[in-house]
Parts: sequence; C-alpha cells; structure tokens
Amino acid sequence: MVAWLDFLVTWIKRLLGFLPEPLVEALWLPVLVVLLVVGLRVLLRHGLPVLSRAAHRLTELLVALLAAPLMAALVVVATPFRWLRLRPPSVVLGIDDAIVTTANVVTQGAQRGVKTVTSLSTRSKLQMLLILPVCVVVLWRWNDGHCPEGAEEFGCVRPVAEWANHVGLIDQPVPVEIPPTPDPSLVPDPSVAPVP
Repeated sequence: MVAWLDFLVTWIKRLLGFLPEPLVEALWLPVLVVLLVVGLRVLLRHGLPVLSRAAHRLTELLVALLAAPLMAALVVVATPFRWLRLRPPSVVLGIDDAIVTTANVVTQGAQRGVKTVTSLSTRSKLQMLLILPVCVVVLWRWNDGHCPEGAEEFGCVRPVAEWANHVGLIDQPVPVEIPPTPDPSLVPDPSVAPVP
C-alpha cells in the first residue's frame, strides 16, 4: 500500500511543480485526500457493479460445475432402480434435493448481492459513509508504514506529521545539542601550580 500512495504523492508534487515550493508542500496532502475520495467514489459507482455482475456469473458457473458431476453420480446410482421400475432409495432422493436446493440458494444469494451492490452504487450519502472511513484507514496505514516501530527516535518522520509541521498545525521541536556542564569540583584551579 505504501508504494502506490508514495507514487501518487510524487506525481501530485510534480503536477503542482509550477507553484512555489511552500505551497506545494501545503497542498499535496489535501489533493491526495481528494483523489482518494474521488477514486473510491468512481470505483463504487462504476467498478463495483461490473465486478459484482462478473462475480455473479462466476458463481453460477462454479455452482453448475460443482452440481453437474454430483447430479450425474446420482443419476448413475438411480438408473438401475428406474430400469427395474422401482423407486430409488430416499437417501439418493434426499441428496438430489440437497444439491438442487444448495445450488438455488447460492445462485439467488449471488443475485441478491448484485442487486444490493447496484443499489449501493446509486446512493451518494451511503457511499460517503463507506468512503470516508476507508480513506482514513488507507491514509493511516500508509502513514504508519513509513516508519517502523521506534524509528522516530532515529529521525524518521511520517509524511502526515511532516506535512502538519510544514503547514504549522503542529510544532515539532528541533533537537538541540546542549553541551554538558562540567562538574566544578573536577575543573582544575588555575591559581594552583600543577604538581610534578
């Protein structure tokens, strides 16, 4: 996740390159958030219905591929009974009913899923309720993935903290080296001559 967002940030900074550097540093994060929201909205509105229909077709195909051999095996078992004009054992008929019912339930569930996703893709308020938490989580994971645990002590700065410091939302103190003060009892007295 870090790589594609880093690429996107680099791309945004290059696109904003005609602006002064302080303005670019102030705008890259808001532009990134807007791109994430718009991208997820387009995905929910146009990509998800297509993916759900494809998943529905794949589910129907898998159900047919799994149910057909099982039903064929039951036909093989039931055929001798039918030749003898006898009723097949109830276990065979029960397995047959279970296979058909399971196939119908799975297919109808996939069809309901397509309808749910299609209705979700047309409701903008519901989309925003889904998109905003996803954006927050994506940005949080991306920001958190920049510095391993405990790396802040060694100068690793997370991108959002760097942006907030640049914009002035937070002031991170600059580490200043203060030389230690010597112990007065250890400092030699210049009035006393050294002992040879």
